[in-house]
Amino acid sequence: MDQVFYRKWRPRKFSEVIGQDSIVQTLCNAVNLNRIAHAYLFTGSKGSGKTSTARIMAKAINCRNPIDGEPDNECQICVDIDSMKSLDLIEIDAASHRGIDDIRSLKNNVNFKPTAGKYKIYIIDEVHMLTEAAFNALLKTLEEPPPHIVFILATTEVHKVLPTIVSRCQRFNFLSLKVEDIVFRLKKLSLDEGVEIGGDALLQVAQVASGSLRDAENIFERLILTYGSKLELETVQNALNVGYENESFDLIRYILCGDTKKCLEIIHTIEIGGNNLRFTHKTLLEYIRLVLHAKTSAEIISPLSDEKVKTIREWGKQYSLSRILYCFNRLLEIKFSRDLMDVLPFELGIVEASTDISNDIHNQEMDIKDSSNIRIDKNDNFGTGISEKKDNVDLIKQKVPEQKVPEQKVP
Repeated sequence: MDQVFYRKWRPRKFSEVIGQDSIVQTLCNAVNLNRIAHAYLFTGSKGSGKTSTARIMAKAINCRNPIDGEPDNECQICVDIDSMKSLDLIEIDAASHRGIDDIRSLKNNVNFKPTAGKYKIYIIDEVHMLTEAAFNALLKTLEEPPPHIVFILATTEVHKVLPTIVSRCQRFNFLSLKVEDIVFRLKKLSLDEGVEIGGDALLQVAQVASGSLRDAENIFERLILTYGSKLELETVQNALNVGYENESFDLIRYILCGDTKKCLEIIHTIEIGGNNLRFTHKTLLEYIRLVLHAKTSAEIISPLSDEKVKTIREWGKQYSLSRILYCFNRLLEIKFSRDLMDVLPFELGIVEASTDISNDIHNQEMDIKDSSNIRIDKNDNFGTGISEKKDNVDLIKQKVPEQKVPEQKVP
């Protein structure tokens, strides 16, 4: 039976891992210098390469003929690990083996020597799912394991792992993959699979994957199974319920120039077309990020067309940094809720971004400040009556002398 794409094209060497250059370099150096830690902690979002890197590390430290820290993928140990037949690599899913009894069983087995390689490697995936009792049971073994044991813990939620566990591991933070890295990987995959697909269509797949290479490969495989080996941009957009890229580009244009009416018209067009507004939101954030880069003279690295990149550079020159940051912050504040229609928070956020309400508030404050500085002058019409009344009272006081009350004699 054929393997799914994300397993078939899983990286088998450190050099094939994309988007994690510093981590790969550090692990290669550790293998080269034979300075293997007893415990590693790989953290990061899903699909960023944690488990794949852990398996490559298991091969590299046990490989009979490593090449510059890389496994040769030819010796029997590497072949067995790739085919999941090695007795020296034990993978544990902490989501389903999370109790103290599971960890006690692990502790009873760590004293057994490896069968073929130098090390026995335990990969504990989703380690944050362990119970507190299980964490405490693992603590001592993790701190002082036998010399032939290497633990590699992987998690997407490191904040749920006990600090005492984290402090006993070498920690590596895996980054979410950039869109351009995913596009690069999908291009190679399409060539290997004989699939005709353009760069714009690959960009759509990469953006929907949200930094996860595994998700991108799954989406790509589903498209091939549904539409065959020739994929057009329109076909991909319809399948993923995305599209309207030109409309999204125009939307960011009108947000920056403050044309709220045009913004709402475009949102209506996108909505009635059945497009995913959450995807549109991500696209807007990517565009405004590039505008910020253009404003700060940073290099623009993007798979967008040259014409769009040129337009983005013009926006960077045209608008002030404060205006760009204001729009960026308003777009970041858009939060979609399961209980509401997506269009409601989206429209509200776009209206706020396209309408700089800070200027209105400033003008109102100036009006209030000006009104507080009004003085009542006796020459003013408004103050004339008050001043005249005060003068009349003073005049009466002068004309009417103060009367003395006569003293009464007591008989």
